[in-house]
Amino acid sequence: DVYKRQGGSRGPTMMAQEMAQADVIVCSAGRTVLEAAAMGKPCVVLAQNYREASHSHIGETSGNIYLGQGKFVPETAIINGVYQALEGRTELGRMARQNVDGRGVERIVKELKEMMT
Repeated sequence: DVYKRQGGSRGPTMMAQEMAQADVIVCSAGRTVLEAAAMGKPCVVLAQNYREASHSHIGETSGNIYLGQGKFVPETAIINGVYQALEGRTELGRMARQNVDGRGVERIVKELKEMMT
């Protein structure tokens, strides 16, 4: 349990290390989903708000299980989502990794150059 390993602190001080050791990651719909995807880790995703719920990097085709806005998701749905992600973790992890190729900056620069010409 992360909480106990951190001596009672409220968050891990070594997030990347914690994520690397996890089979499945439960997180909001922000950047953590992309960080997990880069590691090939499937996520169970709970959006914190409407804006996060609109992100294009959430959903099963992106290698994660999106459950909706967290405040509306019952605990049983979260547990079921974790089981679903565990059962499909190999395929979900592969799909997640395919969405992050490390060339994002290169694509952005290319788009900006095209816009400026």
